[in-house]
Amino acid sequence: MTGVPPVSRPGRADGSFTVHLKRRGVEFVVPAGTTLYAALRAAGVDHYASCMEGTCSNCLAHVLAGPIDHRDRVLTRKERERGDRIITCVSRGLPGTRLVLDL
Repeated sequence: MTGVPPVSRPGRADGSFTVHLKRRGVEFVVPAGTTLYAALRAAGVDHYASCMEGTCSNCLAHVLAGPIDHRDRVLTRKERERGDRIITCVSRGLPGTRLVLDL
């Protein structure tokens, strides 16, 4: 897999967003300054990660709906455009939106 640099969004603050875990039927808010990965773990989801830098894809989750703020270095441009995968250790939902994950 050939990665591309993270999307640069100068001046954009990390806003909170909502995550719905389809298989678990759970929904929660990921606050600004908290990674999606940390929020998943806090919600009791046993989700694996290793690099915590967005370079390995071990923490990849499948997205069923919602806009993604890709900040990883592993997904290709085409994978990002499909909008069906997120690297949870660094990428986020767009502020004020709702992501539905296949978890």
